[in-house]
Amino acid sequence: MALSGLRSRKYFQSAGHLRHIRGLNFWPLKKVLQEKYKFNETEAQAFTDFLVPMLVWDPDRRASAETMLDHPWLSMPNNYETRITPAERE
Repeated sequence: MALSGLRSRKYFQSAGHLRHIRGLNFWPLKKVLQEKYKFNETEAQAFTDFLVPMLVWDPDRRASAETMLDHPWLSMPNNYETRITPAERE
């Protein structure tokens, strides 16, 4: 699929690997939210559970916006005290 696009040769090598990006490592979304954006574990898990179904590659298996309107993350109470404080970051 990566090689079938009109400009795919600009971005992908013949084996399908990215042309200009080396050493790209997998970083799970929950860990990104916790380590980079300082979400606590509960918030990170809830937001990950919300986002991941919408990021499925196959459109037939991908969650629709209509389906996601009923997701529990959207109705979670605002609890800003659950964020990591600046003191806890240090």
